[in-house]
Amino acid sequence: MKRQLHILVVIGALLCLLLPAKGQNRFQRVGNLQDMYGDRFMVSLVPVPLAFNGFRMDFDCRLKDRLWLQIAPQYNCKRKNGDIKTDGFCLEANVRYYVKNSTSRGFYVASGLGIDYNKIQDYNRKENEVYLDFYKLSSFRFGGQLQVGYSFRLWPCALMDLYVGAAFRHSFNSYEDDASRLIVETGNLRPWQYHFSGLFMQAGVRIGLMFGK
Repeated sequence: MKRQLHILVVIGALLCLLLPAKGQNRFQRVGNLQDMYGDRFMVSLVPVPLAFNGFRMDFDCRLKDRLWLQIAPQYNCKRKNGDIKTDGFCLEANVRYYVKNSTSRGFYVASGLGIDYNKIQDYNRKENEVYLDFYKLSSFRFGGQLQVGYSFRLWPCALMDLYVGAAFRHSFNSYEDDASRLIVETGNLRPWQYHFSGLFMQAGVRIGLMFGK
């Protein structure tokens, strides 16, 4: 009887030691899940458009687990030595899905739609202080994009995102006159011009702040 009592005391002591450890492990798992799924919103600055006299801010919200919605407005105000002038805006909306069990970091894939509306005037070339091949137009573009990227934490609430992808836009151009139409349709448009139609590459960096736990 005394031996059985000793055995029960030993078992009770082991249980008292194991229960706090089990509770601590459970608390740690809950903390990890909160860190993994706690971020609900992100506001990001995209530096690349600044080099082209544009300003873009991205607004992201978590829809469910690894699924995020991204809204990306951009304002364009481009000037280049008096030869080109662009005023307008772009807007992208993407759904982003993280590959691993995380909602705000790691590899992801994204796809969505994009629209552009810009008023453009351009002097194609200049000779003896006289501008030649001048054209003016308004352009509305619509299309979609597919991106892959990788995001990682810089600080507890800051994140950097690197992405590449491909986009397609079809432009509906409204020309000021027939001469403007002729210059554009016979010229060589570049993918970075806002009245370009076709497939082009996308690449960028985002620096964002996470919040909403």
